[in-house]
Amino acid sequence: MQAQEALTTLQGKGFLVTPGAAKLILESQNPAELVTIIEANCNQKWFVEPRDLLPKEEAKLAQVVERADVVVEHTDFKPLAKEYDSQVRVLMNVDHEESASTGTLEDFVDYFKNRYEDISLLLRGRGENSIVPINELARRRGQSVAVIGMVNDKRQTKNGHLLVEVEDPTGKLTALVMKTNEALIKSASWLVNDEVVLLDGKLSKDLFIINKITEPDVPLREMKTTEDRVCFAFLSDIHVGSKLFMRKNFEYLIEWLHGKHGNERERELAGRIKYISLAGDLCDGIGVYPSQENELEITDIYKQYEALENYIIQFPDYIHVVVAPGDHDAVKHADPQPKLPKELVPNLYGRDNVSIVSSPAMVELHGLKELVYHGTSYIDFMSTIPGVSAEHGGLIMKEMLKKRHIHPIYGGKPITPEKKDSLVMREVPDIFHTGESHCFASDFYRGTYLVNGGTWQDLTDYIVMQGFKATPCILPVFDAHRGKATAIHFDGVVQSSKLLTAGGG
Repeated sequence: MQAQEALTTLQGKGFLVTPGAAKLILESQNPAELVTIIEANCNQKWFVEPRDLLPKEEAKLAQVVERADVVVEHTDFKPLAKEYDSQVRVLMNVDHEESASTGTLEDFVDYFKNRYEDISLLLRGRGENSIVPINELARRRGQSVAVIGMVNDKRQTKNGHLLVEVEDPTGKLTALVMKTNEALIKSASWLVNDEVVLLDGKLSKDLFIINKITEPDVPLREMKTTEDRVCFAFLSDIHVGSKLFMRKNFEYLIEWLHGKHGNERERELAGRIKYISLAGDLCDGIGVYPSQENELEITDIYKQYEALENYIIQFPDYIHVVVAPGDHDAVKHADPQPKLPKELVPNLYGRDNVSIVSSPAMVELHGLKELVYHGTSYIDFMSTIPGVSAEHGGLIMKEMLKKRHIHPIYGGKPITPEKKDSLVMREVPDIFHTGESHCFASDFYRGTYLVNGGTWQDLTDYIVMQGFKATPCILPVFDAHRGKATAIHFDGVVQSSKLLTAGGG
C-alpha cells in the first residue's frame, strides 16, 4: 500500500488525520502497517487510543493523531466561518458567590422587591392612566387609574368572572375581570403568579374593575443581522452518559460540521457555522431521578464530563462554543445556576474557543445578544397556563419575553432568592435559546429569534412521566446574515440528513 493510498483508506473509514500525522504516514516505510495499527486501536472514528499500545516506532504518531484535534478536511470543504474572527463578549454571567443566599426572610423580601422595582421601570408610561400606589386607590375611587402589582393569585368566580389578586409595596388589591370581556378574560388567564403587570381600571366599592392588562413585553423591532455571513447552531439536552444518548447521531453531527457529509448546500451551511450554543443538561448526571442508575452507560460523573469534553473538543476549532448548565448537570439545580466548575471540565477552561457561562447568561456573539437559559421553568409554565405543553416551546419563550422574566413563578421549580433577581430580562435579546423540554422549537417574536435545541437523547420513562414528547437529533441553525432559521435533521438514518427551512419575520 502506497502512502497516499493509506491516507485515502483512513479518510474513507472516517478517520481525520492531522497534518503532522499525514506527514509521518507519507514518510513511513510501511504505511499499511500504520493503517492497521490505527484501525486496531481506535474504538471510535475520532479517537486514537490508547496511545501507549502503539509500537515504539509509531509512538510519535499518537502525539499528532489527537483525540481532540481533528484534521485534514475534504480538500473541497472550505469553511467560510474560518475566515472570520470570533467576536465574543459575556455581558451577564451569574456569579455563584455573589448570588449566594442565606435563605432568610430578608433575602426573600429583597429578591421580590428588586423584581418589582426593575419590572415597574419597564411598565411606567405604558398604561392609559396615571399610576397610583394601591394604598391611595380609596381616595381615587371611581376614577380611571392604573396600578402596578405583582400577581398573588387568580381564580374564577361561580358566575364566570375572574379575580386577580395583586400587591405592591403599599398594599394588596383584589381586581375583577368581567366574564363579558372575553379578550380580557383570555389575557388574564395567561397571567402567572409572581409576575409584575400594569392594570388599568377603576375602584368600585372594594373591587378594582380591570379594563386593560399590560405586561412589560419587549418592543417591536427589526431582526438584527450581521454583515459577515456567519451562522449560529444550537444544542441542548445532550445527556452524555445515558444509555439513551444517541451517540452515533451526535458523532455524525460532528462529522457534518467538518464537511464530511451532506450535499453542496448542506456543506456550505456547515462551513458558515461560527458559534454553537449549548443550553444545559449536557450530561445525564447521577441520581437526578429515581432509578436513573438503570439507564446510565457512564456511572462516574467525572467520566461523563470527560466524554462531553472529548465531543466538544472535536468541534472545528474556528467555532466558538458557549456552554451553559442545566438541572441534570453537576451544579446546584435552583435557578440561577452557576457555570460548570473547572474540576469537571478542565480541558474546556483551557480553550480560547469555549466560554463557560451560567444559566441564564447573556453573551454577545458577532454583535448579536444571545440569552441562553436551560429552561427549568418550562414545567411551571406548562402547569399554569391553559393548554400549554412541552411542544409549545416557542409559545413559552414568548411568554417569558412578554413577562420580561424567565422564571417568575415561585414555589414550583426551585429558585434561589438573591439581592438582585438575575432572572429578570433587563436587556432584550436578539436570540433566546432554551432547552429542557426535549422538543425542537424555532420561532420569531418582535425581532427576537426563539430557539429550543431539542435533545440528543431518546425517550426515557422519566421524560414521558413529565409529559414531554421528545424530538431528538434536530439541529437548529440561524443564518445571522439573512435573519433566517434552518433545521438540519439527524433524527432519521444516521447516514442521511435533510433540510427544513423557516423564514424570519
